[in-house]
Amino acid sequence: MVNKYKKIRNRFLSTFDFRNEPEEHKSLVLTKQFKIIINLMPTIAGLKAIVLIFIAFIYTDIYNSTIFFGLAITLVFFNILGSVMWWPSNKFIKERATNKDYFLLILLISVIAFFDAKLATELYMVGSESQKLIIIAIYAGIISVGTLLYSPLTLTGISWSISICAFLIIFLDKNADEEISALKYLLIFYGIILVWLSTVISTQYRKSISSELKIKNKNEVVSLLLNDFEQNASDWLWETDIQGYLSHTPQQLLERLNLSSDEIEKLTWLEILKDRKPEDESIRSYQTLTKLISNLTPFPAVVIPVTINNKKCWWSLSGKPLRDNSDNFIGWRGVGSDITPLYERDQELLRMAKTDSLTGLANRYKFNSELANCFNEKDSKPCKLILIDLDNFKNINDTLGHSAGDDVLKIIAKRLQSIKILNSVFARLGGDEFAILIKNDYSIQQLKVFSFMVKREVKRPITLGDHNIDLQCSIGVSSNDGLINTAEELVNSADIALYIAKSSGRNTITFYEASMGVKVKEKLALMDDLKSAFHNEDFHLVFQPQIDIANNKVIGFEALVRWQHPRSGKIFPSRFIPLAEESGLILELGRWILIEACKHAMMWPKDIRISINISAIEFQRSDILANIKFALQESRLQPHRLELELTESALVSESGTMQEILLQIKQLGVRISIDDFGTGYSSLSYLQNFPLDQLKIDQSFVRALSVHHPQDSENSLPNKHRTLEIIKAIYGIAVALDLEIVVEGVETVSELKQLQSMGPVIIQGYLFSRPIPALEVDNYLKRFSLKVSKNENILKLK
Repeated sequence: MVNKYKKIRNRFLSTFDFRNEPEEHKSLVLTKQFKIIINLMPTIAGLKAIVLIFIAFIYTDIYNSTIFFGLAITLVFFNILGSVMWWPSNKFIKERATNKDYFLLILLISVIAFFDAKLATELYMVGSESQKLIIIAIYAGIISVGTLLYSPLTLTGISWSISICAFLIIFLDKNADEEISALKYLLIFYGIILVWLSTVISTQYRKSISSELKIKNKNEVVSLLLNDFEQNASDWLWETDIQGYLSHTPQQLLERLNLSSDEIEKLTWLEILKDRKPEDESIRSYQTLTKLISNLTPFPAVVIPVTINNKKCWWSLSGKPLRDNSDNFIGWRGVGSDITPLYERDQELLRMAKTDSLTGLANRYKFNSELANCFNEKDSKPCKLILIDLDNFKNINDTLGHSAGDDVLKIIAKRLQSIKILNSVFARLGGDEFAILIKNDYSIQQLKVFSFMVKREVKRPITLGDHNIDLQCSIGVSSNDGLINTAEELVNSADIALYIAKSSGRNTITFYEASMGVKVKEKLALMDDLKSAFHNEDFHLVFQPQIDIANNKVIGFEALVRWQHPRSGKIFPSRFIPLAEESGLILELGRWILIEACKHAMMWPKDIRISINISAIEFQRSDILANIKFALQESRLQPHRLELELTESALVSESGTMQEILLQIKQLGVRISIDDFGTGYSSLSYLQNFPLDQLKIDQSFVRALSVHHPQDSENSLPNKHRTLEIIKAIYGIAVALDLEIVVEGVETVSELKQLQSMGPVIIQGYLFSRPIPALEVDNYLKRFSLKVSKNENILKLK
């Protein structure tokens, strides 16, 4: 019960609760409520006068009643008094209602209630039964309507309800018959209901007025913000009438346009903008804006160039058409903004997005865009494509560093730009690859001239600090003739021509021909077959013996890979090894060779070594040390029986890393040999810096020693003498460094005798054996041992 009482009390008190309202706001709400009641006072006075006339019409016998006329006149007087007390001065509009106003209003309502109750009681007492019923009905309505009309203000509504009911009960209390007693109890109940109803109505009024004031305040804030926005922000509002003339022009827009109010009234909004179009700009953006406005199409952001104070600016305009309640067009409203800094920044970012950051040439994105335009159906143009690839550019990065490589690329880019070719785009596609897209119908002869100019510019010496750099390039050229109809085909054909140029020894210009595509397709098909060869187990190893002629002994075998193609038959390494290196398959192939060769060597006598060629790519792109460890562990071969053959080019590239890797390999006990010595860089420094065990002289030197070699010419004799001296010099270096000498490609006894005259060497060549399958190695070793035991001079053996 206590909780219910508290809830009822709190709900009743909430009627007067302004705790969530600011003090200023509360005062305005009360004044508004006060205003509503004052505005209704003349209506209430008029209604009372009508009611009194109606009563006089019913009570025909009371015209001579002094009491009736006195009460009626008094009642009308006080009702009129409520109207004239505040209304003439309009005080509640100019000022806030005060506590005195509230007190006087409540007092006036109580006085009116007193005289209404007195009049009703007097009429009730003297009336007939039918008249009594009419009086009860009339005053029930007066009490209810009064409660409704006085309830906009809580205290006035409650004051009326309590006063009228209380005075009626007091005046009726003089008569104690049963009918009057029942009427008094009914008035008490009726009064309670009216008080509750008054609080509900006043609460709704207060909430409605409060919401109205809040909306008004928000509108005022929005208005202030808009004014501040127009005065201080970089954006501005614009609004036009139905003819397109500005009907709302902020001061800052007038200042930007440098126009007076009178001048701006003479021009439409579009005319004002068009008058400020820069001379160097296309009218396309203005045509777009005009079309949107003419079609009454809302637009979120149309960017137009304008000239403001002789300076080119960029404005972004958005707008939407205005319509009245009948959906008729009445004008435009929108927002304008000066986006010059943002637009210029975006243009710079766009330029950067289309420009190679290193060289300043067009990048691949810009190149592809320009190339696509050449094959656009609406804007199709004849075009030629020159692709340029710098030969051996990687060596510059490896020896001088990437910074030097970047400097070289910048120099080459400037030189290419110096070549004057009409309607052309110079681009760097990435790395050391450049392109020239020529959007013109030049002849083949003219393209040759341009290509030779490119070669000449690239070939000019470059000086970087103390280094002089000589560069060459490979060039592929294609044209969108009748056989090439798409951008992709043009690029592919130029790529094929460039590939042929690089494959032909580099430093070459190649023009695309249809037959080239067939060769490249054959190569790509072979490369695909190479990928599947691992799964098909098409590779196998053969082994060529190495003979120590001083001791008439086989000391080892070189492992050589062969590919038995399922359709093409035997394919030699000279054809598929370059493909494997180009595709990266050399890593997988080299690992397989290493493991398989070690496994085979494990089945040979323990004094026989296995020699394996290692590609430079394997050192650069694979974990060669881990592969060697795995092969030795998998085969259980002793490390000193494994010998790795490296080319001179592999040693030169990334020498610091290479030296560290070779030292780790040497620590495993594995032997290291230099293959094809004398045909590469032949730098004596790496003989000193790297942990080597063997030098292998290339067969091209040996071939020059043969007296009857098919490639002999009239100048062969002095060349042979010179070659023999070179071999002797290499031999002397090897002896001084305590390195073994292996001579490969020995095919004749004459060659062998000349080599034998120098001293102990190891011989490898057809004179002793061609490469043999793994299953024949044991048989070869037995036959060789038997021949040696029969005749110590192996040179007599056939």
